[in-house]
Amino acid sequence: ALFPVAISQGGFGDTLTVNLAGKQGQAGVLQVAVHVSGVLDASGNAGSSAFKVDVTKNDQLMFKDGGIAQTVAWKAASYPVPGPLSEHVVVNETVLFSIPITFGTSFELVVLGQSIAATRSQTGGGHSASDFMQTLWWEGVQGVKVGNQQVQGYTLTSASGIDWAVAAVVPEPSTWLMLVAGLGLLGGLRRTSARPQADR
Repeated sequence: ALFPVAISQGGFGDTLTVNLAGKQGQAGVLQVAVHVSGVLDASGNAGSSAFKVDVTKNDQLMFKDGGIAQTVAWKAASYPVPGPLSEHVVVNETVLFSIPITFGTSFELVVLGQSIAATRSQTGGGHSASDFMQTLWWEGVQGVKVGNQQVQGYTLTSASGIDWAVAAVVPEPSTWLMLVAGLGLLGGLRRTSARPQADR
């Protein structure tokens, strides 16, 4: 079965190296944060919208203990599956990701956002919107651990020269880390839209 759907995604990334005196070649954990802010709407017959954030290291998804992906997602859905008739979700959160590292070894870190708006019925008249324009941005390094202990004195370098240890000051649409904004509109009563954007 074919269902109306609009998807927009993008992200930012860099090659990073974390160094800590006396720990080169040893394992550690880099904790980073991103801020997510936007709006999800679903109304009518089987509307559905979502926004999710993934962080990858060397093209591999990051997992928590127990094999659960660190993916963070927010959703809105409307009647009849599962209900209610309409749902409006406001997202304004900072989320933390834990990246296993080896001190002194470079790796590629990518933050990816995906905005989805769709319907879950071919015949129903549903409306869905996922709007995250300019509202996925970098909040910087929150800490580095060896074992379960936070450590100080580490350095973080990047191939681009950007200081990823610090948070972005203000999301600016003109920066190179911007996601391409997406807007999808599917005709008739089944209408969806998706508009994400990200900045550092």
